[in-house]
Amino acid sequence: LVELMGWELGMIESVSITILVGLSVDYVVHFAVHYNHVKVETFDDANGVVAKSDNTGPTERQKRVYEVVCDMGPTVLGGAATSIGAALILLCTWIQFFFKFGVFFLVTVAFSYVWAMLFFLPIMSLCGPEQEFLSVRPCLAKRFPRLFATREEICRARIAPEPSFEMEPEETNSPPPQLIKAETV
Repeated sequence: LVELMGWELGMIESVSITILVGLSVDYVVHFAVHYNHVKVETFDDANGVVAKSDNTGPTERQKRVYEVVCDMGPTVLGGAATSIGAALILLCTWIQFFFKFGVFFLVTVAFSYVWAMLFFLPIMSLCGPEQEFLSVRPCLAKRFPRLFATREEICRARIAPEPSFEMEPEETNSPPPQLIKAETV
């Protein structure tokens, strides 16, 4: 982009690229997280996405992508539209930093949205994680069980009494030390 615009890679361009790296993966991350949280059991005939008995219907991956597009598609589109609107406003400024940042911002948001919609989601429908297949969660859960605990496991851990390592005081008939009066001699 720097070369296409005839700019040299200077401080403004470096700062813009550094800031926009996170934004470039934003939409893909939203879709990926929602894809992993979709429960396949929620699908029914009303949505028209249930597989038929002759296996001609959509696969689990395609059902998940369908739900991702229905649930997160409008949100991501709204985020992209407002970001593009902000970038267009930056393009109207006379200050060089804001103009260049606006160009980087506009190109980053546009490519990020197109990549998420036209590349990432089709790839997820073809070879995304399906139940435990291709999922790294089971491997990490073995290594870090507390980090990947389910809600049920967390609730059970909160309800179960925790073991106490404190020693209970022995019962004696003597009064506590602060109540013992010193004997006068």
